[in-house]
Amino acid sequence: MKTSAQEKKGSQSQDQSDPPEGFTEEDQVSKSVGNDDGCVTVVGYHWSALLLVGLLVQSNRKVNWIENTGSHYRYPLSVLPSPVSLQLLNRLSKMVNLPLDPLEVGQFLRDFRNKSFQVPVWEDEVELWEAEQKLVTLNQSLSAQNFEVWLDRLRSTLEEHHLIDRVQGVRVSKIVHEQGEWVLELSSGERKRSQKLVWADSLESIRSVDGLKKTIQLSATDGNSHRLRFSDFNSKLHPVGTLQIDFQHRHAIRAEQAESFLMTPYRDSKETLDRKVMGYFSEDGLSSHWTVLLTHSEIENNHEITKKLRKLKQTLNRCFEAAGWLEQEGQSDFQGLIQNEVVRLNENSLWAVPWEIASPIEIQLSQSSQSFYALTDACGLASSLEQLEWWAESESSLLSHRLGESVQGSGADSENEDLNRQTLSS
Repeated sequence: MKTSAQEKKGSQSQDQSDPPEGFTEEDQVSKSVGNDDGCVTVVGYHWSALLLVGLLVQSNRKVNWIENTGSHYRYPLSVLPSPVSLQLLNRLSKMVNLPLDPLEVGQFLRDFRNKSFQVPVWEDEVELWEAEQKLVTLNQSLSAQNFEVWLDRLRSTLEEHHLIDRVQGVRVSKIVHEQGEWVLELSSGERKRSQKLVWADSLESIRSVDGLKKTIQLSATDGNSHRLRFSDFNSKLHPVGTLQIDFQHRHAIRAEQAESFLMTPYRDSKETLDRKVMGYFSEDGLSSHWTVLLTHSEIENNHEITKKLRKLKQTLNRCFEAAGWLEQEGQSDFQGLIQNEVVRLNENSLWAVPWEIASPIEIQLSQSSQSFYALTDACGLASSLEQLEWWAESESSLLSHRLGESVQGSGADSENEDLNRQTLSS
């Protein structure tokens, strides 16, 4: 079994003579210098950071992209939550000429019960663990089989862009504001300066940064405002990690299978929490991707991690055997379909709380009245997109177009986009 690990090699700054994949020569000429109105520092590497960097580069902004923890994980399902805002994703698709596959409105979740995979019969998502509710929705899920592939291609395109100074393998140790600029001191001793700062790494990772007030105010969708000390994060936000395994199959299995699958593992005698194994098969059927969520205490216990990984595999075997899939493939065990596997573990992926973030979080400095915004992916993709749109509206001077405006030369079918938005909002 192989365990993936990111290789970090310090700060990189790339200046390419040829336009990177997804950018035209016109983009290269118009963006050769960058906007003189100021550089923006973005800290993080997951959804919010990636999409924000894309928006800024599209608007001709120089960006310090500091990966910090480098924390990210594969989107666990082949379907997107619905309703979800498509404006931001469509805009970035136009920017890098990487269109998403057509987004179909429908029900693409299949829950295992009575020896078969069926459309869920839950009345609402509250029957799921609160952390799982951040990922799984029942209403009009969108078929987006290639969403993770799209994210990877967008990330690769941005990593090569000449407007981006990408910093890897070091952590932010201190944040100050001096002479009208944000200054981030890194663990390498380097200092990065910019006119704007957005923290888009896990909120838990900011606790070790010097120069900040140790309390924050969260505006939540339950209508309440939650005041938290940094030391209360684990006890109040209940951070949850992701344990993921990617299988490479010996031959194509369930090719063009659009649905995502949910399965309930058997509980141990001391367990009180029902949870789901969730995942899907790739469009070509040559791989599959499976996720189970772990509590904060479990993810710090190697024995528990090993046990949950073993149970995940047992659950796949039990359910696909009972559904008759293994017999159709001429196998008696799911492992017989596997050629290779890669395991990924990510801490602090989600929060197991009954609410979501309504807007970005304001982080204040300890020695001045200056503050900056933090975006969090801990409440799921839909929440991340809403926070990004809120930030984009509040910082509209940094962007060349408002999110609702079209981008010239995109070639997108605006009528189809409008139809999608109307359908999702209905």
